Amino acid sequence: MLSKKTIMISIVLSLFISNISMAVMYKKVKSVSGGEYHSLVLMNDKTLWSCGDNSDWQLGLGDDVSSVYSLKQVRGERGNGVLENVATYDAGMLHSLAADSTLWAWIYKQFGDSCNYKYF
Repeated sequence: MLSKKTIMISIVLSLFISNISMAVMYKKVKSVSGGEYHSLVLMNDKTLWSCGDNSDWQLGLGDDVSSVYSLKQVRGERGNGVLENVATYDAGMLHSLAADSTLWAWIYKQFGDSCNYKYF
């Protein structure tokens, strides 16, 4: 798991690259979770955002971009729509989890496609 300092550096860099002021973004951030090489950010409006390595599709963006250096909003099933009303979430080593009214997991399948899964 990444240190809090590493996570904050990642967020600061993503804010710099995406030209969003730190003061504006700081007011929107509710909490952060760091995975092996990626981070998830829950905003006060209950939307989930991600940045970092995406080699195992753990960012939940519905695409195969290998790395994302600015925060991108996590997508819904098969990369359509966006997640809203997120109640809980966590960034794992090579995967991510979130729950709104559905339990979501983003992980690479060894034998088949990489995708996001909708469980409930």
